[in-house]
Amino acid sequence: MKVRLSLERIHWPDALTSLAVATATLAVLRPLSILQSDGDYWWHVTVGNWILDHRAVPHEQWISWLADKPTWISQEWLGEVILAVLSRFGPLGSVWFFGVVILAIWALFISLCRLTLGPARRPIEIAVLMLVASIVASPAWGPRLQLFTVLWGLAVVRITLGYLIGGERRLIWLLPVVLVLWANTHLGSVLLAFLLIGGLVVGDVFERRRMPDRFFVLVLLVSAVAPVLNPYGPAAYTFPFQTVFSPAMQSLVQEWRSPDFQASADRGLQLFIVALPAILPFGARRLDLRGLLVAAGLLLMTLQSARYDLLLALIGTALLAPALVEGVRTLLERAGYKPSSFRRPATVALGLAAAVVLVGGLLLSARQLTDGPAQDQLTTQTQPVAAAEAVQPYVAAHPDARVLDEYLWAGYLYQRLGIRSGLYGASEAFTDGLFTETVDVFLVQRDPGPFLDEHRVTMVFIAVADPLAYWLAETPNWRQLYRDGQAVVFVRA
Repeated sequence: MKVRLSLERIHWPDALTSLAVATATLAVLRPLSILQSDGDYWWHVTVGNWILDHRAVPHEQWISWLADKPTWISQEWLGEVILAVLSRFGPLGSVWFFGVVILAIWALFISLCRLTLGPARRPIEIAVLMLVASIVASPAWGPRLQLFTVLWGLAVVRITLGYLIGGERRLIWLLPVVLVLWANTHLGSVLLAFLLIGGLVVGDVFERRRMPDRFFVLVLLVSAVAPVLNPYGPAAYTFPFQTVFSPAMQSLVQEWRSPDFQASADRGLQLFIVALPAILPFGARRLDLRGLLVAAGLLLMTLQSARYDLLLALIGTALLAPALVEGVRTLLERAGYKPSSFRRPATVALGLAAAVVLVGGLLLSARQLTDGPAQDQLTTQTQPVAAAEAVQPYVAAHPDARVLDEYLWAGYLYQRLGIRSGLYGASEAFTDGLFTETVDVFLVQRDPGPFLDEHRVTMVFIAVADPLAYWLAETPNWRQLYRDGQAVVFVRA
C-alpha cells in the first residue's frame, strides 16, 4: 500500500495552528530546565518543606535573622508545598509540573481567543496571536509561582466574559472556585481578579447599556467572599497592599520596577505597545469596550511594574484579538495584498518556519530536560555552589554565625548549609526602613561599619562585584575566607 503526501491536501490553517501551539509552548518550556538557577525556587522549597514537616502554615518567618516584622504570611503556601513535594523527586518533577501549567495557560488563551473572535474566527488568526503573545512575554516565562496568577487571571476573564457574551451559566459557578485557588497559590495578587472582573462588567454596562442581572450579581457576591477561604483568612484583602504601597518594594525589587525598554529582552513588549495604537484604529469597528478597558488597565500596570507584562501579553492580546485581526487585515489590503492571494504562500511559509522551530525546540528541550549534569551546571552558574562547599567547615564550627548574604542566594544557602540569612526573597518580612538600609549597605551608599556592628554580622557572603565586597577588602577587621570568580566570603578578623 503506497501512501502519497500531497501538500494540496493538507489543511494549512489547522496545521499552522497545531505547529504554533507546539512552538509557543516549547518557547517557554525550554527555559524551565534552569529551574534550580532561580533564586526564589530555593526558599520556596524551604517553606514548603517546613509546612509539610509541621503540617501547618507559618505565621512567623525563620529564614532570616534580620527580618523585623512580627508576623509573616506565606502567600504562596500551596505552590510552595507543590514545589517541595516535587523537589523530592529531583528537579525534573517541577519542570514538567510548570510545563503542564503553561499548557493550561495556552488552552485558556485559545479558548478566550475563540470566544472574542466569534464564529468567523480562523485557525491561522489564533496561531499568529499565540506567537505574538509568546514573543511579547518571552522574558517573563519561567519556573515561578507567579505563573499561577496568569493561569487564574485568564480563567477569571474567560469565565466572566463567557457569561457576559454567551450566557454560560454553568461555567460561571467556577468563578468562586478559581478565586479560592488563586488565594491559596498567590495571595498577593488575588485582588487583581476583581480589577479584571470590574473592567469587564463596567465595559459590558456601557457596551450593552444594561445592568448585570441578579444571578450574575449573586455569583459576584459569592466570589467576593471566596478568597477568605485560605489559612490567613481576611488577610487576602489586606496583604496585597503591603507591597503595592511599599516604597522600598517598588523602587528596590527588580520585578516591581517599570520595564527596561533599553534591554533587548523587553524589545518584544516595546514593539507590542507601539503597535497597539498603530493597528487598533484600523480595526475600530470590532473594538469591544470590555476588552479595551481591561487591556488599558493591564497596560498601565505593566508600565508601572514589569511583573504584569505576561498578563498584558496574554489577556490583552486575547481581548483585543478582533480589533487586532481586523486592523492587520485592513493594513494588508491597503498595502495591496488580497486575502486570497496572500493567505496560501504566507501560511505555507509560516507553517514551515514553525516546523523548523518545533523540531529544533524538541531536540534542545529533550537534551536539557534529561541531562542531569547539565542541571547541576546551570545551578552552578547562578548559585554559589563552590563557595558553599568551601565554607562548610567554618559554618559547622560557627553554627550561630550571623550571615549577610546575596539577596538571590539566601534560599540556596539555607538548603545547602542550613544557615539563616539576612535578606531573602520574602521582602514583605522587612519594614521599608530596614530593607532600604540593608540595600544601601550592599551598595555602600552609607557606611556599612555601624550596620554590621549593630546587627552583629559575623560573615558576609556576597558576589565579587558587589560594592560591599570592595569595602570589606579594605577594612582591617574583616578577612577574606574564600573567593572565586562568582562569590567572595568575608569573616570578622
